[in-house]
Amino acid sequence: MFFEPRTQLTGDKITLIKPRALFSEIATLFQLIDNNRKNLLPWLTLIQTPTLKNQEDIFKLLLEIESKWKQQEIFTYLVYHNETLIGIISALISVPANNGTEIYFWQSKEFTKKGFIQQALSLIEKEFFFLGVERLSIKCDVENYTARGIAIKAGYRLEGIMRHAYWNAPLKSYRDLYVFSKIKNE
Repeated sequence: MFFEPRTQLTGDKITLIKPRALFSEIATLFQLIDNNRKNLLPWLTLIQTPTLKNQEDIFKLLLEIESKWKQQEIFTYLVYHNETLIGIISALISVPANNGTEIYFWQSKEFTKKGFIQQALSLIEKEFFFLGVERLSIKCDVENYTARGIAIKAGYRLEGIMRHAYWNAPLKSYRDLYVFSKIKNE
């Protein structure tokens, strides 16, 4: 299945924009990550040092995001509120044969509990269901109460727990994941 999602999705509070490897985006994204490392860890292990330790690493990340977009594997958007970068949301085409897509997201702590990620999730749902995706899922650590709350509030159903689903280096342990899903016509 070939996907061609729009590169910009707009809601009343936020705009989702496909990232570009521009200096202004590199600097802004690095600053957002750097300012939020403490509250994003241990859940978002990608941002731990030394993975994304400087702007050059962000540049490489943005090139990888662009490559994954072209390969139809992951569609990542920067989340903006009033022209301020506040987070990221991605749709990973995890099971092409079954039209399954996993959603990953994070946002700056100062913008939590304002409905921005909720709206970003809604925009992703509309776009990808329109493009023919049948099932969306959100996986989150069983102790990531924020992500779990967002999934539940958005109407995703808890399917179960994946036991010891991944190694979490900051916590130095295997972690369980909740699996939530939403079907196209629910």
